[in-house]
Amino acid sequence: MWGTVCSNNNWNNIETDIACFQLGYYSYGHSSIRGTTSGLFPIIYSYFNCQGNEATLLSCGSGLHSSIQYCTNNAIELNCEANCTSGDIRLVGGGYYYGRVEVCVEGIWGTVCRDSYWDNNEASVVCRQLGFSPYGSIAVTSSWNSEERGITLLTGLNCNGTEKSIFDCLVDANAPVCSSNWADANVLMVFQPILIALMVILDWLVVAQNMKEELKFA
Repeated sequence: MWGTVCSNNNWNNIETDIACFQLGYYSYGHSSIRGTTSGLFPIIYSYFNCQGNEATLLSCGSGLHSSIQYCTNNAIELNCEANCTSGDIRLVGGGYYYGRVEVCVEGIWGTVCRDSYWDNNEASVVCRQLGFSPYGSIAVTSSWNSEERGITLLTGLNCNGTEKSIFDCLVDANAPVCSSNWADANVLMVFQPILIALMVILDWLVVAQNMKEELKFA
């Protein structure tokens, strides 16, 4: 019989990660919310008490709900992080042209430390790797959504700005590790919207010129 798990103070990131791992995802970077099942499913468990090394939820300490029949407002809903490929990067928490830099290492998404090396050279490499123009890329000191949990996977990056990937940059092994997500690296691609607009205009000019030539010889 299928049923729900009610959310309470015992359910936290540990239980969330184990549940997503059991579903076939890597055991990190997931989140959960309190949802509602509108009384469609009975409560099977009211809590799990996991330590973090379990392979399944049922390996954790658990308890059955005995006071109510249905979990109408506090059923757990998972948001499992999709597995990634080592070397991938993405921008998170901002918009299409700006955000917190996250990298994938061994199937796990994590952040880049914004240390003394992090400047426009590193930002240029990030933008190039994402398929954008590296020109006008800015290393931003403010953070987007830094309250989200995440592990720091890269620190001490020292790029010259010409690399195709930030994984090609030199790394200072003695660089201090960021102590919190408030020191995550962020980038802003200032000129990218302008470049796209110029490319669209140029494309239309080429089309207009071709139409003009066709009309001339018609």
